[in-house]
Amino acid sequence: MLGIWIYRLVFGFISLVMTLGLLFCLFWVWLYAGYTTGVEFSPDDFSVRQFDYYRPFPYSIGFWKTISPAGDFDVHIRSLSVLPKRNPTTWHLVKDNRTSIRSRNNQAIILTQYLSTRSRGNSDKFWIVWSNGHSSKAKRLWPLIQAMAFDNLYLITPEVLNQAILLQDVDDQSFIDTLRTKVADELDLMSEERQVKGLTQQAEQLTGLAVKYRATSGVLVLPPVPLNTPEPAENFGTEEIDFPQQPNAN
Repeated sequence: MLGIWIYRLVFGFISLVMTLGLLFCLFWVWLYAGYTTGVEFSPDDFSVRQFDYYRPFPYSIGFWKTISPAGDFDVHIRSLSVLPKRNPTTWHLVKDNRTSIRSRNNQAIILTQYLSTRSRGNSDKFWIVWSNGHSSKAKRLWPLIQAMAFDNLYLITPEVLNQAILLQDVDDQSFIDTLRTKVADELDLMSEERQVKGLTQQAEQLTGLAVKYRATSGVLVLPPVPLNTPEPAENFGTEEIDFPQQPNAN
């Protein structure tokens, strides 16, 4: 009789431990599933920041959000005075642990990777060096890239930046006119592709943007600056890429 009670106690204790262990594992899975971390980019001043927050259920509000700087390109850009002064209030997703890398919601990663790369054999970021060596053109290039970022035209920013390198020896007005024409032509091409697919509304939006970026359309207008001012941001990637051959700066 005593042996049966000992057996039941041991069996009950083992069952309790296993149940508690299972519940503990499920609790941690639930916590992990609700944890979100990622990186955002602001076209206002080119700052990059990392964010973390916890969302206990798929459609619930996030809690305990923390933000920390994640790049320094904006600091260099401000020191060159090539962009209008704006506080970072608009944020576009670069990446997070919930969004597919193929998603259209995180295309800002295309620009942030380009801005953070270094040309081979040089420890400095390529576009900071380029901007220092071509200050008058930088004052025309970066406002254009900024306007494109506000319009979510990240897919074509690499082509425009590469074109800028090839045009760095032309006069400043021809430089920016050619780049704006490049953007408009790309948008017209994208509009034609959408039209063929029957996506009429998207095609019309792209055609409207193409008109905006034509060199004959005047100054590019940015969205108004909101009143609230979130924190700025700083050390994004260090990936190396090969840029088109750069002639000697004038």
